[in-house]
Amino acid sequence: MADAIILRFSHPAFPPGRVQGFSLIWAFYVKGFIPETHCQCCFKGLRAPNFHSRNASSGVDIILDLLDVSPIVYICGVAMGPEDQRKYRNLHLPVRYEEGSTTSATTYNGYTVEVTNARALPIPPVPDGYNGLPPHHTRCKNFQFGLATFGTRQSAPRA
Repeated sequence: MADAIILRFSHPAFPPGRVQGFSLIWAFYVKGFIPETHCQCCFKGLRAPNFHSRNASSGVDIILDLLDVSPIVYICGVAMGPEDQRKYRNLHLPVRYEEGSTTSATTYNGYTVEVTNARALPIPPVPDGYNGLPPHHTRCKNFQFGLATFGTRQSAPRA
């Protein structure tokens, strides 16, 4: 399908159905950034209505076609388990629509995440203490991505 990002989760052992192992999972059309917050709240835009904790499924194509909201989609999963282990297990896969491109990732629990018509975007780290913010803020991958992509006061992505 042209003019859409296609997202698909699959697992070698789990049957198709609800994605397991994440307390929260979502895709978000990101069109801006609010640097005073972190986690999903730092994004301006729209959570994808067809991929979030209540309906995230494997074994099916999820069509992300609200590209008029933004061509950038952030796919995020907060892993279940001890809090001190989540930073190693969470899923962070920001992508930008690019017809014909593909990218993929593997989750901590063995799901393959395939994304068609998109390329992966980087999440550069932010140093502790940046702008006087506490570590839980600056270590948030959503915040790091937002800062790198949009800067501190921009709504349009940097070129």
